[in-house]
Amino acid sequence: MSHTQNTTWRFNILTVVVLTAFAAVLMALDLHGIALSLFVFVVLPFAAWRLLVRVFHRVQLRTANRLAPVFDSRALFRLLPWLCGRKHAAWAFNSYAVQLFVAGNHLAARDAFDRILHLDDGCADYWAHRGASHFCLSEYDAAINDLTTALRLSKRHQLALSYRGFALMAKLAPEKAFQDLNQVHCHLTDHYFTAYCRGRVHEQLGQWQLAIDDYLLAYDLNSSVTEAGTALALLQAGCPDAAFRDADKAIENATKMCVRSRWQDWRAVSVLATGYAEAGNFETAIKYAKQALDLAPEEEKPNRQNRIHQYENKIPFRLPVPASSVERRASSVER
Repeated sequence: MSHTQNTTWRFNILTVVVLTAFAAVLMALDLHGIALSLFVFVVLPFAAWRLLVRVFHRVQLRTANRLAPVFDSRALFRLLPWLCGRKHAAWAFNSYAVQLFVAGNHLAARDAFDRILHLDDGCADYWAHRGASHFCLSEYDAAINDLTTALRLSKRHQLALSYRGFALMAKLAPEKAFQDLNQVHCHLTDHYFTAYCRGRVHEQLGQWQLAIDDYLLAYDLNSSVTEAGTALALLQAGCPDAAFRDADKAIENATKMCVRSRWQDWRAVSVLATGYAEAGNFETAIKYAKQALDLAPEEEKPNRQNRIHQYENKIPFRLPVPASSVERRASSVER
């Protein structure tokens, strides 16, 4: 139920309570006729009417929800608004489109959200959902436009802030991405990816401790996913700032990610090699680097081969220093 519907329903209940209390006061003052008239001709009709509207509203919603998949699959989309009303039809199609999105059918979901917004373009959720679909289809500019519209309608819309942050990351705009992602309250399991992406943004900005904090948060929110733990281990092994490097922790965390992925994640195995290289154990580093080479996809194999040569020359891996971090240091020196 939406916030508006909740507010309306509370207002209806409050109105009935106030009118009933007023009738009770009249009864207490021996104004029985007026009280009875008020109750019979005002309170009861109002309550009955609101109840009837409520029941009709529920019937429309349930009917629309059941018919949406059937009507969409048979190209009968235009009929549903006539049967259930435009807003109810939009709500039902939104539920159906979200199911398509969760199932990974992002193209069909985007097309469904197109039709939904023709019915109701005043709901932030619908704009946010279509923006998320655009993002998953790598249509980043369209995603940013839709998500910005959602945020105009609802300034703190958490889904819109998350996905606009993701799209801005993809557009290589880490500062803007951080402004969005930093407004998301990461406290649910579903928020792990937002916390992970925020860690990536901090890393791109050279904010190493903040990156570590967000990687840890992402891992705490969903320890079944290895991306955050692998990124944390890589930072601990190859951070440009020696103060944040810790070979033992890197090896420990990378090993956990390898075990969790049953040693099938080439990234985790490669990071484990990086940890051993940082510890000065290049023989073991080369062993795991070769294992990562075998697991890596074809387009990644040249990079893995270069990493093996690097360890053979006893050179540990270092993450590149972000350009934004260099610029900040230069400006501080000038001041």
